[in-house]
Amino acid sequence: MVKLVLLLDRRWSGGVSTHSIGLLLSTLALKKLIEERYRKLEVELYFIAQEGDFSKFYKGDFEQLYEKYLEGNIKEIIKYVTNNIYKKPLNKISLDRLVDELSRDDIDFKIFGNLGSFLFNSLGEKQNLDKILNRDNFIITAHSDFAGDLLTDIYGAMVLNPYASKYVSIETRKKIEDLFKRRLEKGYTDEYVTKEVIMILNDLLYGNDTDSIIFNVKKGFLEDELRKYINLMTKLKDGYIIFPTDILYKQTNNLLKSLNNFGLNLFIGNPIVMHEPMYMVTLERAYPEEVNIYKEGYKEMYKDTDKVWLLYSGRISPERGSNELLKLYEDLIKEGKKVGLIIISDNIDEDSEFYKKILELANKYKGVEVHLYGKSFGNSLHEDPLYYIGLLKALGELKNTIYINPTYLESYGLAILEALIFGNLITMYRDVSGLRELKERGYLNYKLSFKDYQELKNKIIKVIEDIKNGNYDSYINKDVIEKLKEEVDPEKIAEKYAEIIYRYLESKSTEEEIIENKNEEVLAVI
Repeated sequence: MVKLVLLLDRRWSGGVSTHSIGLLLSTLALKKLIEERYRKLEVELYFIAQEGDFSKFYKGDFEQLYEKYLEGNIKEIIKYVTNNIYKKPLNKISLDRLVDELSRDDIDFKIFGNLGSFLFNSLGEKQNLDKILNRDNFIITAHSDFAGDLLTDIYGAMVLNPYASKYVSIETRKKIEDLFKRRLEKGYTDEYVTKEVIMILNDLLYGNDTDSIIFNVKKGFLEDELRKYINLMTKLKDGYIIFPTDILYKQTNNLLKSLNNFGLNLFIGNPIVMHEPMYMVTLERAYPEEVNIYKEGYKEMYKDTDKVWLLYSGRISPERGSNELLKLYEDLIKEGKKVGLIIISDNIDEDSEFYKKILELANKYKGVEVHLYGKSFGNSLHEDPLYYIGLLKALGELKNTIYINPTYLESYGLAILEALIFGNLITMYRDVSGLRELKERGYLNYKLSFKDYQELKNKIIKVIEDIKNGNYDSYINKDVIEKLKEEVDPEKIAEKYAEIIYRYLESKSTEEEIIENKNEEVLAVI
C-alpha cells in the first residue's frame, strides 16, 4: 500500500483558492492511476482555513470524495470545498495534531497545494518544518512572487501609512515608492528590485531603533513573515517545487540570491514548470448537457444586440487595472462606439467606489450598458462555474466579445486561459510577467498584448472594427486552444504527478534493496 497526504490552502481568494479545487481533482485522478500500478493508495486530506485573524486546520474525507469522483459527481466534490462542508466541528484538528500526522514515518509522499501554506501561521516554525519536510518525499506548488508581496507589504506600511513619516525617513519612503513603481512598470519583480527590497527590509528590521508601537507591530509582522519564508526555503533543496511559469521560478530564485548575500545557502533543488490544473475542464466534461442549456440561455440574452462586449473577470483593485478598464469603457462610449461591459467579480458591491463610478457613467452617457455578476448581486458565476462556462461558450459562439486582462501583476493568468479554452474569445492582455510568458509560449496572440493605456485603446478600436467586419476568427488559433485545454486538464496533470511519485517510490525501493543486499553480505561474512 502507498500512503499519501494532501494539504490544501483555502485561506486566500483568487488563483490559490481555484488551484486548490483543481489540485484536489488531480489527486483524485492520481489515486486511480497509482492503484493501477501499486494496488492500493490511501490518501489523507487536510485543509487550512482562515477564521478571523487565525489559521484553522481541518481533516477532510478523501475516500468519500473518491466515491463521488468514480460516480462522476464532480459538482458535489467542488461544493465540498467551496461551501466549506469540510469545516464541520468534528473535523477540526489542532496545529500539533496536523504536524504529527504530516510527520508520520509511514507516509510515502506529500503534496502541499501552496508554498504559502507554511506562512502566516505556525506551520512555518523551524521545529515544525523539521518534522514535516524531513525527507525529499514532497511536492509544493508555488503561486505568488514573495519578493513582490514583501514590497507590497512594505509599501503599505511605510508609504501609504500616514504615521510612517514619524519613523521612516523621507529618503527610504521615496526609495520604496520608486521600487513599487518600477515593479508595476516592468510588470514583474526584477533582480534589482528584489535585492533592494531585501536591503530595505533588513535596514527597517535591524537598523531602526524607533520606539513607535505602530512601527514595531509592522516590524514584527514583516520580520515573522521573512523568518518563516527563510525557514521554508532551507527545506527546498529537497523535494519538488512546481511553478506555473518560468518567470515565477526566476523571481523566486532572484530572492534566494539576495538572501544568500547575508550568508545563507538557499536554493531550489528540483524546480518544475507545469501548468496549474483547471478544474472547470473536468466540470465541463462531466456535465455537457447542463453547460449547453446555460449556453443557449446566455446566447438568447446577448444575441439581439449590435454591441461589442468587453469582458473582465477577477478582483477589482488598482493593481489589477480595473480603473483603466472603466476609463477605457468611458472613452469608447464618448467616441460613439457601441460597446457593453461585462464584469465578473465577487469583491464588488453597491457601496464600493467602483460601483459608484459605473452609476456615474450610466447617468452621464447614453448607451452605457454594464452587466455585473457577483456575490453581492446574487448571481456569482464563481460560485456556480457551470453558468460561467455556459456564458463563455455563448459569447464565443456569438463572436461579439473581447476579454480584457489589464492587470499590472500576474504570475500565471488562469482567468484569461479560461476565456480562451471555454469561449475561444479574443483575449487582450497587458504584457507583464506570466502573461508575457504565455505569449512567448504561443498560447496568447502576440498582436493582442499592450504595454500602456494608449496602446490598449488603439488596439481595441482596431479589434472592434475587425469584429464588425466579420474577422473575429482571425485572432483565434483553435489548434493551440485545444492543446492548451489538454495540458491544463486535471487528469493530465495527475499523470505528471504520478510520474514524479513513481520515480521517487522506485528510487526508494532500489535504495532499500541495495541496503538489504549489503546487510545480507555482512551477515554472510559474519
